[in-house]
Amino acid sequence: GSPQPVLDLTGQVLDNEPGAEYGMLGMTFDPVDGRLIVGYNGNDVGTRIESYGVGADGRPDAGSVREIVRIEQPGVGHNSGHLTFDTDDNLVISMGDGGGSRGADAQDMSKLLGGLLRITPNRDGPGYTVPADNPFVGQHGVAPEIWAKGMRNPWRFSIDRATGDIWIGNVGERSWEAVYKVPAGTTGANLGWPALEGSHPTDFNTDVPPPANPLMPVHEYPHSVGPAVIGGYVYRGNAIPLLAGAYVFMD
Repeated sequence: GSPQPVLDLTGQVLDNEPGAEYGMLGMTFDPVDGRLIVGYNGNDVGTRIESYGVGADGRPDAGSVREIVRIEQPGVGHNSGHLTFDTDDNLVISMGDGGGSRGADAQDMSKLLGGLLRITPNRDGPGYTVPADNPFVGQHGVAPEIWAKGMRNPWRFSIDRATGDIWIGNVGERSWEAVYKVPAGTTGANLGWPALEGSHPTDFNTDVPPPANPLMPVHEYPHSVGPAVIGGYVYRGNAIPLLAGAYVFMD
């Protein structure tokens, strides 16, 4: 059959703007209550993550919208926006550094920018709570939603369903594209941006010192190969045995 639109958010979503990340940036379904969760940049540029109830006919109900979280953005770039749930039914969100601080916001622990966030959407209304086992819960001046930091623009990431490892494609600045593996059980990882681009030191913003123990990429390549890594998935299917356990991504 032919595809049919089931939810039109045109009026709320940032319109086409040169150099901007706009449109529908991410979507997933809540494994607990089945609600459709969408992420986009609103007309005020800020990131909005909302959920909609889905009817028995499979169509989202526009009148059932709940705002889960709204994140202020300093600009229209580096906004990322991938959404997925972990095995504990928490929502994991990728956020770029916002492009407004020359990477400094990726190391600012008070801001929900430049990393992965982990929250639990309220299932009985708008908003969210923070899982008690997040790595920075209770630390003064640190946003408890943060799961990992130091990323320029983790456009897509995934959780390996067989191991729980998190795989991240982090889009670089001048020279290098990098893929990172955060082993299952590792919390509070820092990828080092803007002091590092992949494993390579950079002078992009010398006012921001590197973290103490930055996580190194498992794969990186120069811009002569490709300009923007887009993270993928570890293949766990049966149709292509030679790909079993391989990480498949694109640029």
